[in-house]
Amino acid sequence: MSNISPDRYVSNLVGNGSIVNGATILSSNLNTPGTPARSRNFVVAQKNMNLKSSEASHILEKATNNTLHLDYIIIGQTQYIITSIQERSYYGRNTNTEVGGGIIVCKTAKSVLVATYPGSVSHEAIPLVEHFADSIPQ
Repeated sequence: MSNISPDRYVSNLVGNGSIVNGATILSSNLNTPGTPARSRNFVVAQKNMNLKSSEASHILEKATNNTLHLDYIIIGQTQYIITSIQERSYYGRNTNTEVGGGIIVCKTAKSVLVATYPGSVSHEAIPLVEHFADSIPQ
């Protein structure tokens, strides 16, 4: 998939019939030496998720420092709490139990993938998002 644009790549994850209802790829190498100075826009690509710059920055900083589980993750009007931590990933649930759903945040060498899913399909969404994160071109 390395010849596919990041926007198309994210669209493949969120595409028709997918249990993932929103996804964003954040660049985690904006502050590394040799990286050209840019605006503080960390979002490389997203679909069905409107991360504000402050939300993206918060997720990126906390995921990079391995402290994402210490705070709520807020995306728009939705608040998530991390309930499980793996070597490179964080899994959480929507704090509004009436709405349900959850969030998956996976770190890769040069990016952070944020994906949301509806209802109680974490058992299906987690392997899908993890596999997708493995295939993001570095």
